[in-house]
Amino acid sequence: MIHGGAVSSDRRMAPPSRLTLIALIAALALAACATPLERFQARLDAAGLSSEVVRGSAFDHLLVTKPGRANSPVHVYIEGDGTPWRTREEPAEDPTPRTPLAFELMQRDPHEAIYLGRPCYFGVTARNCNALVWTDQRYSEAVLTSMARALAVALDERADKRVLFIGHSGGGVLATLLARRVPQSTAVITVGANLDVAAWATLHDYTPLNGSLDPARLSRSHTDASAVPEHHFVGSNDRVVPPELVRSYARNRAAVELVEWPGFDHVCCWTEVWEQVLARLAE
Repeated sequence: MIHGGAVSSDRRMAPPSRLTLIALIAALALAACATPLERFQARLDAAGLSSEVVRGSAFDHLLVTKPGRANSPVHVYIEGDGTPWRTREEPAEDPTPRTPLAFELMQRDPHEAIYLGRPCYFGVTARNCNALVWTDQRYSEAVLTSMARALAVALDERADKRVLFIGHSGGGVLATLLARRVPQSTAVITVGANLDVAAWATLHDYTPLNGSLDPARLSRSHTDASAVPEHHFVGSNDRVVPPELVRSYARNRAAVELVEWPGFDHVCCWTEVWEQVLARLAE
């Protein structure tokens, strides 16, 4: 029996038994069959984080709090659109993302952070949920108002109520819109955000998101001194949100920085550089 330390060089590990291989294959098969919600819960458990449901104005919202450095604005992460449609004609029953990149980015953030759930995602469907909430009206006034209310509840007992919004993809659209209406906003950071919603829908031949707000269509001139600083990151290989879409949004807007990262796409490889990104912005 080996109690500790390195195995000597003349000792070889025995090959896995047939039963071990069968168990491993079964575990992988179960993981592959797990729903996005089950996978997300597994991520929460693996990270040692707990969640709660917070009441917004029209919807309920999942809320996850991650401890970290508290001497700065709390970082508020918002996830992407996930899977709003099952097919081009049929909405998904559950829009929870298969790859929650914003959650992964939060895990690599050394600061105190809040993961603010979008309405009707992550199995939180008790109030007013229907497919319009995660399809045509995913960036609607009702969604924004409810998320702002849920965040206010989360910040209620905090001494420092300042927030820095961070969003991936469609979560970046919501982060940008929320930063304009939450007085405690200090800045917004997005990754692969479809900030010109109408142009993005046209590019992919999607139906227009009637009922949603579009950051590119809201008035803000290059002379607007009250603008919250915006930092938008996009990968040079992003085919979901090509860099030109973000550039078209950033033109002639106050306090907007655009950073195009060579070789990155919509998901890869942001987690690898996230601490570097945050440190750069802190400087």
